[in-house]
Amino acid sequence: SGTNTLFVINHRRFGDQYGTDAADDVLAAIESLGDELGQGELADLQLVAGIVDLGSIQAVSDAYDDWDGEPCRLDRADDVVDATTAALAAVYRNHPGIENVVMVGSDKIIPFARLSDRTLLGNEQNYALTFADDRSTALYAALSGGTYFSDDPYADMTPTLVNERLLYAPERAIGRLVEDPQSIIGQLTSFVDLDGKIRTDTGLVTGYDFVSDSSSQISDR
Repeated sequence: SGTNTLFVINHRRFGDQYGTDAADDVLAAIESLGDELGQGELADLQLVAGIVDLGSIQAVSDAYDDWDGEPCRLDRADDVVDATTAALAAVYRNHPGIENVVMVGSDKIIPFARLSDRTLLGNEQNYALTFADDRSTALYAALSGGTYFSDDPYADMTPTLVNERLLYAPERAIGRLVEDPQSIIGQLTSFVDLDGKIRTDTGLVTGYDFVSDSSSQISDR
């Protein structure tokens, strides 16, 4: 009741990848954060956390099984995304107050959507060879197929059709905790230790070529 921040996990996948103990630790860290949000300065953020475990949803688990059979197939990854999005849509309908969505884990745990890149200049296909040393990876497959990773479909249930492709403009704030359990737990711990505040002067700004000047201005600010 009153949930406005949703953590999306897949406990079973974490267990398969890192072991049951690590999966339990990640879940416990999220649950602990949920308790901490109502205390001290964190209470000022007015965040109420809830958890959805994709591993408990049969349609999602079936899509994962198909993807595991051919992990480099873009359509199989997107089938998992579609099944996950359908599950989240039901959660959003039942909890219309959800404003923030946090995907937990790497692409192997919860896949990014593979969105088509139709630009002519700097198309993602041009960067596939960067990862050609291991052509069995999902990232190489995505880039070579002219697609890029995105979490936006998980936060936009009503995408807009533009030039025969779907444009996703997130209706909710969305982020992702990565990569392994230790890193994820560290991020959650830091959030609590810093009372949910971040020092902007610790940010990293990168840029090259024709965006170098704007990158420098952003870094200075």
